Amino acid sequence: MTPDKQAAHPRHPTAGDMQLPLEAFPLWVKASTFDLPVALGTEVLHFMARRLEAQASLWQDLGRCRGLPEAVERQTAFAQQAVTDYTQEFTTLIRKAEDKVVRAEH
Repeated sequence: MTPDKQAAHPRHPTAGDMQLPLEAFPLWVKASTFDLPVALGTEVLHFMARRLEAQASLWQDLGRCRGLPEAVERQTAFAQQAVTDYTQEFTTLIRKAEDKVVRAEH
């Protein structure tokens, strides 16, 4: 297209043409689209690693049991600890989410 025609028919910018600096976005946008998912994803992965280690430890313990009552006792203790761990992890995730949102708002 010649410069004369470009002047007569200006091209409308599209979303792909716009490159805004990060500073153009409010902090809460950055926090909700990047900081929060990264923080929560990291925490969940660490939690999953701890739970898998606990599961492996349970299998080792069950292999050393001398009878069914001992195995049931170990499994029960594992299940009770798992409930406690999941409850604590939920609290940790809520706290981290609140921290990210509150810090972004201020």
